[in-house]
Amino acid sequence: MYISRSPASTPVHWLLASILLSKVTQYLLSALYFHEQADSGDAIDLLLTISKGLFVVASIALLGLMLVIAMGWMVVRRRMRKRDQQLFWGTIFMYGGFSAAVEFCSGPQFLCSMDLLCLNISKFIATFAMIVSITYNVEKLREQYDETFIVFPTTYLDSANIARRRVLQYRAAALTSLRWVFILYLLLPIVFIFFSFTLLSWEDEWVESAVEEGLVLSVICYCCWILRASRGVMMSMHIPCCGRRRRDRR
Repeated sequence: MYISRSPASTPVHWLLASILLSKVTQYLLSALYFHEQADSGDAIDLLLTISKGLFVVASIALLGLMLVIAMGWMVVRRRMRKRDQQLFWGTIFMYGGFSAAVEFCSGPQFLCSMDLLCLNISKFIATFAMIVSITYNVEKLREQYDETFIVFPTTYLDSANIARRRVLQYRAAALTSLRWVFILYLLLPIVFIFFSFTLLSWEDEWVESAVEEGLVLSVICYCCWILRASRGVMMSMHIPCCGRRRRDRR
């Protein structure tokens, strides 16, 4: 596997790979379940249960990936602060609980609707907070870029300083593009609710699910492309120290 051989791979890349593997396995099990149900009318319920479980795991992992990226982990800082860790795990447990309740709800319809509403509200709040956090980290990277001209004005043409600015530019551009992806992810539930109540009937509910899964898969693939190990966006890539060693030797 590519990320296992790449020296620039990080836990974020392994998380991306696990999300993709979970989604592909979920699609295969769902296709197998409905194929068996269409042929014989007697499909294995375990396939559907595992498929729903993988959907929940992939959704939680995707939200966790977006959270750590928005907090700047392995992009702006190597370790998450204690407050960030508390917010991260609190959001993960809250979203995971609502997501599992929606997928495995077997009670009255109004309870399932309440679980779905709580899930969408928690996703909206978490995604909005991520957009604010990622905007702050983009500005932080731009400040670090400007400091390469101010702190070391005599070495701004040094090769190490130029390499540092290039990496900072890559990271700021990557976070900026991911911010637009987060905005799209934020608006998805609102758009789907609008279409489900205005344009789609109960016979067309499969269209909503197909479009939603397609967009989520597109978001995952775009994150894989932006955060690929060869791009050097993550902090595993060495950032030169802007000529400090040269100045210390003198």
